[in-house]
Amino acid sequence: MVKFMKNKKIGFTLIELLVVISIIGILMGLLVSQLGGILGSSENTKMQAVMRSWVIQLNEYKNYYGYYPPFLYQSSEGSPIMLNDPVDNQGRFLYSLKGKEKTESGWNDGDSYEIENKDKKEFHSFSEDEFDADGNLLGINSLRILVDHDRDGMIEMESDVVDDILNSLSPDYDKEEMNLIRSRIDQFSVINEEIAFYILNDNSGVSNVFSWNIDKYFE
Repeated sequence: MVKFMKNKKIGFTLIELLVVISIIGILMGLLVSQLGGILGSSENTKMQAVMRSWVIQLNEYKNYYGYYPPFLYQSSEGSPIMLNDPVDNQGRFLYSLKGKEKTESGWNDGDSYEIENKDKKEFHSFSEDEFDADGNLLGINSLRILVDHDRDGMIEMESDVVDDILNSLSPDYDKEEMNLIRSRIDQFSVINEEIAFYILNDNSGVSNVFSWNIDKYFE
């Protein structure tokens, strides 16, 4: 007698499908999270490279004129100049490195900021990639600049400036790492460069980018 085998059940039950969908959702969440971190890190690296290029070009400016652009001396050595406060600080910065004024229609030979670059010498050719749709440099609202006033080759930050930086860094590091940096606060407070740029928390989504090396204080 020939026995006929019952067909085995083919396919998934509803519960099995839900389990598979849940697993896929978890994996996609992890992938998106990691991708976001990679993209954010890439954007920070790009911004740091741009800021480092500005440091080099401002040092070329100093070699040419014997000093940094006058507007950078508005505050004390350890307190930063905000690039957008007052609003014309960005215009002064652009004129310092470009020797021209930036308008909605392009660059022109205006002289509103002539004191910043008397010879109208070009030290940096700004690309459109360095501006956002509103004309802000790097699309950043909180770009800060520090400069060495006494020409000793270093910048000693004010205590409140250091506190602001540490508060901004705190969410990115664990307690042990933050304690380590606080134990080295004297060294951390001094930037061994004559000019420096940095970004803290910013509504652009980019934060904690420095033109100088802060990683060494966490090692």
